[in-house]
Amino acid sequence: MNSISLVVLVALVIPTAALAQRPITGGGGSSSDAGIRVVPPGPPKIIKETALTPLRGWKNSESKVITAMLLAHRIPGQDIEKGDPPVIVLDGKIRLRKDKKTFLFPLKDLSREDQNYIQELIFAIQEQEEKKSQAVKK
Repeated sequence: MNSISLVVLVALVIPTAALAQRPITGGGGSSSDAGIRVVPPGPPKIIKETALTPLRGWKNSESKVITAMLLAHRIPGQDIEKGDPPVIVLDGKIRLRKDKKTFLFPLKDLSREDQNYIQELIFAIQEQEEKKSQAVKK
């Protein structure tokens, strides 16, 4: 594996309006004091995910298969689009995305073949980083 292709997934998340109940004042208060008021939603958030693999079957150590994409971990201050290398394993876990849900999966619970596949991805990224740093030195 000599090179790695990255796919950036972008999702626009719009928070739903939160409902808050006003306190009910005792005696003499108008009926408008009680009820529900809608709190306007905050600004939409854009969440970027970097897919390191297409959908593929990941097998755990018990030979159960999950079809998911491998995602890079999101690190504060890191910008993969600007050339920062993706982080694949963090605290012994990888990030997988299945059916629009993202979850952490312990690397040690993957099959030996999939652990080797992850290691090959890491080596490919390291090779690319070395080539970039050598090109900058020239």
